[in-house]
Parts: sequence; C-alpha cells; structure tokens
Amino acid sequence: MLHVDHAALVDLVEASYGEDADEDAWTRSYLSVLLGMARATSGIVFRFESGYEAGRFRIRQAAGMRIAGTQAAVWTPATLKIVLNAPAAEQAFGKTQGSTFSQLSGLGERVVSVPGWRDCWTAPIVDSLGLISRDATGRGVAVCVGLAETATVNAREARLLLRLATHVGASARLRSSEGTRRLEDADVVLSPRGKVVHASDEKHLRAEPLRDGLERRNFARKSRHDAEKALEVWQGLVAGRWSIVDHFDTDGKRFVLAMKNAPEVDAREGLPPEERRVASLAAMGHRDKEIAYMLGITPARVAASLRRVRAALRVNTRAELAAVWRRGTTE
Repeated sequence: MLHVDHAALVDLVEASYGEDADEDAWTRSYLSVLLGMARATSGIVFRFESGYEAGRFRIRQAAGMRIAGTQAAVWTPATLKIVLNAPAAEQAFGKTQGSTFSQLSGLGERVVSVPGWRDCWTAPIVDSLGLISRDATGRGVAVCVGLAETATVNAREARLLLRLATHVGASARLRSSEGTRRLEDADVVLSPRGKVVHASDEKHLRAEPLRDGLERRNFARKSRHDAEKALEVWQGLVAGRWSIVDHFDTDGKRFVLAMKNAPEVDAREGLPPEERRVASLAAMGHRDKEIAYMLGITPARVAASLRRVRAALRVNTRAELAAVWRRGTTE
C-alpha cells in the first residue's frame, strides 16, 4: 500500500496555483513536493491529446515533457508514445484520477512488461504514481513519479488524489491562457476579504459565489492538518466557471482574481456548455459527486443536467450515454 503524506496534499493544491509563471520552474517546484510526498526519486510532467479511433482509446500526441529527480527517467517522445498507447492506456489516462499505474492497469508486478516501460523508467523503478487530468476534448496533463515498489492506494486516498488531479488540470488550463495573472484579464477582482474591487460586467458585481469560493479556499488553507476536510471544500472551480488565484501588484498589494477557466467542450447541437461538460465527464465514468467537485457545482445540479442530457440524447443509462458520447467524439 502506498503511503500518501496527507500533510503535503494541501501544499500540492497551493502549488497548482503558484505565482511562478515559468513552466520549468513551476514543474520543478511542484514535482519536488510530490516526490517528497510519495517518497520517490524521479518524475515527469507532460501534456497529451487523446481520443477514440475505431473504438480504441489512443494518445494522439504527447508534448511538453519536463523531468525532475535524482534518478532520472530516460523519457523520449518515441518511448513515451509506446507506453501511452499500450493496451492499458485507457485505464491509466482515460479520465481524471490519481493512482498507481500497476493498480489502474490491473497488471500489478507485471507492469514492467508494458512495451516501452524499461525504455522510459530506469531500474529500480517498477511502478509509478500518476495524477491524470483529462477534459471533454481529450486534452490532458499527467504528473507521474517513479516508485521503487509496486503499490496500491485505498479508496479514500484515491478520492483525495482525484481531487488533487482536478487542481492539476485547472492549473494546466490557467497556464495555457495568456495573461493568467493580469488584473485587466480577470472577470472579477476581489480584496482578500471578498469585497469586489472591479468587475468586467455588472452582473458580476454581486459576486456571492466567488465570495463563497474564496471563503472555502481560506478555510482549506487553515485546515491543512486535515487534508480530507481541506480538499472537500477547495473545489476545482467556482460555480462551474472560475478559478480563484492570488495576485500581488507591483506595490505588493494583494488581490484575488476570478479567472474564466471552465474546461473546453466539443460542440453538441441542442446542449448548452455546462450540460456538455457534465455529460462528457459522466461518459468517462465519473460519478455525480466527482463531477460536482471538478466543476465546482452541486451534485443536485449535476443530476439535473444529466437528466436533461439523457432526455435530449434519448438514452436511459450511463452506459448508453457513454456509448453515444464516444461515437460523437471518435474522429
């Protein structure tokens, strides 16, 4: 069983929204905390694009590899592609989650037999812990660290790691956007106490959802001794739309920015964006509570969206929804 240092989990969420805009510096700082948490020696971060071709899950592209650690892996784009397109790739990279590759693939100690494994991980690495975030369009980010022993995580820790992976994905989207930390690009600028300083639209002047999100984040920071409680309230988004990030102006004054950061969605005739996001996550196999956490909305809102989607697509079950949704995103 993998030992997860719960004290480091909130630190990793904090690092996901760190001030460092330089991708290399952010990767090094983030991986250093994750390596310590997992007691690992080497790790890698990369982005990927995926989808279904002829009914089979495939990684179409992997890029932006950044490696850290003392026992460096021998990663190249070619060897990475071999591993990502192994038969177990869908279990490992098909949805947002956090676990070990041996557990997700079902291979256990045989994970080292995956084609390309030994071309990527040098001995004595025999397993990896991954935080995987994948959105509705098939784009994703993976943070993996090598383990010297085959390991599993229990249901409770898998839930915490999934929440952590949600924040990794939100961070990756923010870092893909220009002007992530600029005051002029924020929908709403708040004071540290939640007072609206600026809003791009009058409808945002009453920013109760954002104040609630800010209070949740502040509560999580104060509850870092209880990772489960902290990660429960610090959701992936606020009201399904925004990420909240700190900003320090040139004079050192602190503000809180609400940045648009909802995951992208494929076009679906007759379905609004939120329903498409909910449906795509359900089609990946996520439960209502997981979807609610990822999108920063309530489970009741998720359930209502799924009822409307099922009616619109004329399906009755999640399995039928997944089959219909997959056909629509095959090519």
